[in-house]
Amino acid sequence: KKIAITCLEDSFDSLSNAIAKKTNVPVENQKLIYKGKSLQPGSSLSQQGLSPGCKLMLIGSCEEVARPEAFAALDAVDREVEAMEAKLDDLNSEYAGFSKGFTPQNLRRQAAQSLSKRLLAFNDRGERGLERLDGLSLGDAAATSRVRARRKDLADRLQAMLNISDSLLQDLLRMAEEAGFSLD
Repeated sequence: KKIAITCLEDSFDSLSNAIAKKTNVPVENQKLIYKGKSLQPGSSLSQQGLSPGCKLMLIGSCEEVARPEAFAALDAVDREVEAMEAKLDDLNSEYAGFSKGFTPQNLRRQAAQSLSKRLLAFNDRGERGLERLDGLSLGDAAATSRVRARRKDLADRLQAMLNISDSLLQDLLRMAEEAGFSLD
């Protein structure tokens, strides 16, 4: 298969990164051959005899080719996690305003109940995200360290957000109890 690559710098690293972006073959899995010789990292492309329009052979394994649906599923969870991070920032800001007394006294119970419901919904959404990650069928792709690391990163981010949300909810419950009202 032929692929045109544009490399703006005269460096091996620049070429390898451009190839990785076009082919999904990670730099560490690439072996580049020009006129029967392996290209060497650290030397400029011109020092190795390459010129614009030359043809290279790429030998390497593409981790994503094995299970592109696994990566698509991780991308979807990643987008969900990013949206949840933004939502948690909003909830945290609202909680901060509430805890500092910026909510009028006559509206504190209603505001606390509303915030409590949204924090509980956030927790449910986070738990569903963790279940979704746990249920992803990655097949052969599960063996790659990149997939495992990405899955773990997403799970860690979700768990960290759930810990923050739980903490906010517990503080909100404590404040409601001290004020003499329930969040039911």
